[in-house]
Amino acid sequence: MDDNGKYTFCYPSKHANSLVQDGIIIKNNEHIKINVQRGKYRLKLIADKLVVQEKYTFRITEANLQANTMQK
Repeated sequence: MDDNGKYTFCYPSKHANSLVQDGIIIKNNEHIKINVQRGKYRLKLIADKLVVQEKYTFRITEANLQANTMQK
């Protein structure tokens, strides 16, 4: 991953459950932006502001879908 890049995960959904950082539910902040627009759920991780040693997990329970990102 590019340390100065922005990463976006999109999945069509009316809603999604949560964004989880190492098992803890987190909300929008200056590092992570989450929004729903036109039936798509969008998550942006702003990489240059993330804690690089932590794993971030995005879950949509209704679709049985989980995506992970880990910076190394």
